[in-house]
Amino acid sequence: MILKRIHAALSADLDATGRELDRQIRSVAAERRELIGQYERLRALIEQLRSVRGKLLRPVLVLLAARSAGAPAASPAVIRLAAATELLHSASLIHDDIIDETDVRRERVAVHKRFGTQMAVLIGDVLYAQFFTTIARLPAADAVRVALFERFCAITRDMCLGEMVQQGALRRELPVRERLYHDVIDSKTAGLMSGCCYGGALVAGVGADRAAAYARFGRAFGTVFQLIDDYLDGDAIYGDRAALPGRARRSAAEARAELDRFESGTATEHLASLLRYTLERPQHEAVA
Repeated sequence: MILKRIHAALSADLDATGRELDRQIRSVAAERRELIGQYERLRALIEQLRSVRGKLLRPVLVLLAARSAGAPAASPAVIRLAAATELLHSASLIHDDIIDETDVRRERVAVHKRFGTQMAVLIGDVLYAQFFTTIARLPAADAVRVALFERFCAITRDMCLGEMVQQGALRRELPVRERLYHDVIDSKTAGLMSGCCYGGALVAGVGADRAAAYARFGRAFGTVFQLIDDYLDGDAIYGDRAALPGRARRSAAEARAELDRFESGTATEHLASLLRYTLERPQHEAVA
């Protein structure tokens, strides 16, 4: 219910984000139409990317952070950034599904199962490239674009390194300690969600200090999300599963402390509601 209310409140911006996301994926084909037009299988793959949508949690974080920081509804820069974060997330999911040998994603056959591993790796790389192209072309000040480009380069690097460490732990090539488990969460889920909140605030026009507070909220929120996700799935790489909700509550307290520093308003209230929903999320409701 909470997630539906938030989606309803952001419906116009989410619709615009969906259109922008579709435009960005179509532009991959449009800019190299003659090349791609020769390969029907590649055209079909691009069509699948256009037709699949998740719950857009990362774009929601961008939109709420931007509105909380003072951006108007339907801000072109905010919409484009929100769409870009879903491109990045989608690229990471395609690659994760290959690594994890997952057969189904969002109730459809995973890309690598339908089109093959080689095609899946390459289309994931294409989406990463499109993400950074979108950031470079954001209708924002040069300093903002540079800051976002640097931040998301670091986030992308850390997501890859975190996955490599996690795979090493799963293969028992290194001891799985609590610190390693939290570092993996920090470098993957929490890092990207931190970037979403930071980016939304920065594009809204706030200074570095205020944007940093949004980044801290996003990092704590992402930690809560992953801890609860691991608890519900039962697949944490370290620790007693029963301890995960308690750890999530501690991270939620950190997130709420940052929220207290934000300007009061509807968007900030929605961020607080989203945090509560994530902490108490029922097992049957997937929001990845």
